[in-house]
Amino acid sequence: MDELKKKELEWLQNMTFEEYLEVIHFETYLSIFTAFIIVDADKEERRQKFYRYVRDQKVKLFDPEFHQAGDESYQVVIVNEIKSPKHLVEILIAHNRKILILDSEKVFSSKWYIAKMEGAICSSPDSGTRWRLQVNTWDTFNFKGKVIVVSNKSRKDLKKDNRMTYILRDSNML
Repeated sequence: MDELKKKELEWLQNMTFEEYLEVIHFETYLSIFTAFIIVDADKEERRQKFYRYVRDQKVKLFDPEFHQAGDESYQVVIVNEIKSPKHLVEILIAHNRKILILDSEKVFSSKWYIAKMEGAICSSPDSGTRWRLQVNTWDTFNFKGKVIVVSNKSRKDLKKDNRMTYILRDSNML
């Protein structure tokens, strides 16, 4: 991680959630960081504050009534239901190069989901090259979008889960 990124990360980690939402510019910080995890979303109306912030950014949200998955007419996809690791991969492929807001505890629920999330989030610390996501036994996929996970889990609980090491290394928890 370069020096600028380290300073930005330190600055962000010392802010309150409200301060962060007041000063962050959605697309600017998502160009620096691959992923954010909104922790404790069920406390202090954090989930509602975050979605109010997203709405206030006036980003173009995906609406299946008006958009084709992957077209250029939207920027952000909100996903509230993920049925399986395969379904998660289908979402990542369909909305590559977009900002995905994954509001589902399933993304951290098993080693299979975590492996898919690592492919979407993680990169080599030395080169910065994003990991490839294993689609199936033979195929891999390079996800080029950004991920925001909205989780009811606490920062402490996520850090205790050894399976989360690489995701937490490459994400910014708020």
